[in-house]
Amino acid sequence: MGDELNSEDIKFCKNLIIERIMWLFDHSYFYQVSDGIVSAIETLPYLFKFFSDETDELVKLLVFLLFNTMDITLSYKKRELLGLHFYGINEFIATIIKNHLWNYSPEISNKILFEYVEWQPKFKSIMGQLIKENFNRPKYKNIYSEAIQRFSKDYGEDFMNTDLKNYFNISNLDLFSMNTIFQAIPDNTNNKIHLKFIKEILLIFSKTIFDNEHDYRDSGQKKYELRSNFLRKLASFILNQPKKEKIKEFLRPFIDNFKITRETKDLFDAFISLENKIESYDNFWEVWNIFYDKIEECSDLNNHYSNEIIQLYLLDWSYWEDNFDWDNWYLLKERESTFFYNISKNIGNNKTVLISIVKFLNKVGRKYNNNGIVWINNIINENSNLRSEKFEKKEISYLEEYCERYIKLNNRDIYKNSKTKEQIVCILDFLVEKESNVAYSLREQLS
Repeated sequence: MGDELNSEDIKFCKNLIIERIMWLFDHSYFYQVSDGIVSAIETLPYLFKFFSDETDELVKLLVFLLFNTMDITLSYKKRELLGLHFYGINEFIATIIKNHLWNYSPEISNKILFEYVEWQPKFKSIMGQLIKENFNRPKYKNIYSEAIQRFSKDYGEDFMNTDLKNYFNISNLDLFSMNTIFQAIPDNTNNKIHLKFIKEILLIFSKTIFDNEHDYRDSGQKKYELRSNFLRKLASFILNQPKKEKIKEFLRPFIDNFKITRETKDLFDAFISLENKIESYDNFWEVWNIFYDKIEECSDLNNHYSNEIIQLYLLDWSYWEDNFDWDNWYLLKERESTFFYNISKNIGNNKTVLISIVKFLNKVGRKYNNNGIVWINNIINENSNLRSEKFEKKEISYLEEYCERYIKLNNRDIYKNSKTKEQIVCILDFLVEKESNVAYSLREQLS
């Protein structure tokens, strides 16, 4: 921008940006999609470069915006690019700081966060008071603007004079505020203050984030929105870790406080969803190996929630692309064949394990087509309880699909190698017991 515009042009643009952002502080402001607020906010970090003499005022503005939890609407493409599903202005600002301001000035970025940590609880208290005072007033009133005015009156002399310590004092912060700071920190940070903060909040979140409390609310925000955004950030932080050996240390609280709930599957979903975009092979499988023992516990429990967790752990995910070269997928190498073999030997007593492995082999794991015959045999032969289990038609169809493809690709070997034939017939016998006409027909063809 500096190469194309002269100083007057740049100043003119800055004034337009600030003027639009100041709408947020107007008593009558009501957010509307495409009113320019989002675009104006996105440009704020760039102003530091051209207006260094106004740094304090820009920092103050960004801290005020971090106080603002008003929901805004972003396009699906922008949400995916920025990495959050749900956005308040505070989370949007945090993401902008992470993506743009840290590279320009870590000092300024840290200053913003220290001011936010110090003053957010006081601002939240003022907002709470104003919400009570305005309970019976028109809903369209912009209480945030009134809160900023009251905050400035009460704390204006001390605001922006926070002593920068060697830690973030989070004792007075709620989960939403902690998450806002987390969103603003770069994934690859090696800052000791950041890492200490992250370890502290991971312990706190691990004890609360996976409870079945869908209606929990705080400051007008739902807990499921908090959980979604936190888990996406957690996945990004872990998968982008430059030191793989540190991953277990960061995930330890989630191992120690592991719960088999509907919310826990969202943790695995977040990791798969992000890994599908950024391709962090080593870190992803480090995470999966860390959770292995907990998946064994899920297998023993065998209820609805535990089975949903197992499905995701075995990469039985609903959003894989159909038209993709899965035969050459980077995430599956030779060593992952051993991983699935061990699964078949150790937790094959759970029907969900069998079905998820078969679905995996039918799509994303089809490069393991020949290895899979061993896995499925392990499960069927070593877990007699499955013979009395009731299978749904769709589940039977997954096994039929695998058998049809295996026979088609290995037809010659089946007739030449008695062990190969024995393995596929074992699966067909199992399916015939489940009243599969397809399996009966395939078995007859091989006899």
